[in-house]
Amino acid sequence: MKDCLNSYQTLSAMVHAFFEAFANGVVDSYKADIRNSKQLKQVMLHHYEDISGCYANVMFPILSVLNNKDAQAVEKKINAAQDKEDEPMAFVFKIACNTPELYRAMVEEYRRNFAQLLQGRIFTVQEHFEQYSKGEGRTVTNEEQTIRLLVRTVIRSYVEGMRISKRGKRSLHQATILRLLITAAAILINDEAPNLQRAAAIDDVYEYFLFACRTTERCNVVFSEMDNEMKLQVATTGIISTDDRAN
Repeated sequence: MKDCLNSYQTLSAMVHAFFEAFANGVVDSYKADIRNSKQLKQVMLHHYEDISGCYANVMFPILSVLNNKDAQAVEKKINAAQDKEDEPMAFVFKIACNTPELYRAMVEEYRRNFAQLLQGRIFTVQEHFEQYSKGEGRTVTNEEQTIRLLVRTVIRSYVEGMRISKRGKRSLHQATILRLLITAAAILINDEAPNLQRAAAIDDVYEYFLFACRTTERCNVVFSEMDNEMKLQVATTGIISTDDRAN
């Protein structure tokens, strides 16, 4: 695997993963259909104001690791500026992104995905590749570390959506999680939108992951981190099971 990835493609993949997984966590809690634009808008209507806080909970630590070599330096910068900034949330994300250019790209990706959600839609893989904010730059993390961070983003964002829904749902819907991970991996790993006609012919879950990830090695990283993160969620967040049949 690669020593690093393009930081703009990686950033956009993480932001897309947050919005798609968060929305699915909300929708699954209401037992609505994510493919139905009207239903998506109806359930999200109660939770648009929650998005920024949930985004910060999930994305600040993820982006900090992606773009900064020294975690202690990040913490010192934030502690030193506490109560001195008029826009503390913007300030911490500027530190997490590490450069003004990448921060501006993050703001654009956030706005773009939020606006799409207001319309009751999530960007498709094809639409994402056509529209995301492109630029030059490299992640601090290598490819394996970045894939693991992507898996954490998906699962934590989904759990955040469940949490703020307050519908009593305490188990993960595995089919949703697998679908989200396939989409997220396809966006992160591929330099252009994969051939969706080819994907439509696949009826095996592992083969679908292999299609998105392109190698067995990357698939194994996704599965390993999915297992680790699901166990962590069960241990720390009140989730009782990684299988909806237990709910």
